[in-house]
Amino acid sequence: MKIDFDHMERSAVYGLKGGEGTMLTRNMETEEVKIADNVLEPGASIGYHCHESGWEAMYFMEGTFLVNYDGEETVYEAGMAHLCPNGHSHSCKNIGETPARFLAVIQK
Repeated sequence: MKIDFDHMERSAVYGLKGGEGTMLTRNMETEEVKIADNVLEPGASIGYHCHESGWEAMYFMEGTFLVNYDGEETVYEAGMAHLCPNGHSHSCKNIGETPARFLAVIQK
């Protein structure tokens, strides 16, 4: 299945999972998976949440992120990836001064 994010419009999501600020997203979903090309504005975040029915993999493409994984904070930069397995919790914040982009693959 071909997914062409460059030909999809981004939609704005405010305060995702209790986070702060705006995330711009364009995504494709099936019954099994969601694949999203996301941009967090400077200072914006995705709130701390638990993956109760599947995992999430994040590949950071641009910017600097602070990820809280099961209570431990780690800084990620472009070219790095993060995995949150089923039953674990995480949050993500853009701690840079420019928009930060990442690809998320979420098992449903």
